[in-house]
Amino acid sequence: MDDAEAWIRRHVEPTGPFAVVRDRTWATTTRVPTADGDVWFKSSAETHAFEAGLVASLAALRPDLLPRLLAADVDWGDSSLSHPFVSLVVTFRFLEEFNGLAPGDPWFARLRDAYLEPWGGGLADAFESSLVAARFAHAFGWVALRRILPVEERPHYDVPFATVLRRALALTT
Repeated sequence: MDDAEAWIRRHVEPTGPFAVVRDRTWATTTRVPTADGDVWFKSSAETHAFEAGLVASLAALRPDLLPRLLAADVDWGDSSLSHPFVSLVVTFRFLEEFNGLAPGDPWFARLRDAYLEPWGGGLADAFESSLVAARFAHAFGWVALRRILPVEERPHYDVPFATVLRRALALTT
């Protein structure tokens, strides 16, 4: 058993095999089946070491608006374990960025509600809060990555980075 699996088992009781669903340079996300449904384990690279702490802080400040964070360890690989609801933000960011389906579009709301239905009603506010948190986490991640890029690569990186920053800052008004 590796360190990650041992850490997960200290916080939840898995009922089946773990499944890595995304393995990127900046983080690995693993689905963990439990008797209460799947939960998600995310272990971030050093460049994204802020994520678990950010999510834990936001969950502590507004537990009424955020999904329950089951565990977070900012001292060991920036790891977190949460309800799968947290990970859906990426899906909806994809809908907006690549399909042009903006959050104000009625179809966006219908897709959001259909996705949230298995977890019961009243989660639209939590979803909106998660989108805001995700946009800022996305921007922080880009800042961290930019710092380690070779100087000659930064101009190419800065074009989409400007969009990421604009989207996060637009939420502050």
